[in-house]
Amino acid sequence: MPKFNNVYSIVVPAELPVFSAHTYSELHGGIFGCTVIINGTNVSMGSGSSISILVNTISGGSGCFLFGDNNDVYQGSTELGSYGILNDTINSFVIDDYIEDYFG
Repeated sequence: MPKFNNVYSIVVPAELPVFSAHTYSELHGGIFGCTVIINGTNVSMGSGSSISILVNTISGGSGCFLFGDNNDVYQGSTELGSYGILNDTINSFVIDDYIEDYFG
């Protein structure tokens, strides 16, 4: 699942992924960088660097981080109690529908 509004909801150390609960789509090099085997390819990450890639398998990576999202969230914020705008199209429709129903 790609970033939603350019924000990831999960950050885990690269050596401790939980693929049953999360989908990871970015690897970050952390403070010191690391070397990982990601999707069967050896990758050396520099400090502070990142790569956007769907992570299917990973090994190694001490000092690096994976960014991603919960598998069970379809759309919207992954934080309970967050009432941010989902997107402008849906928000505009809801507001127009509300105005028509109550003031139309």
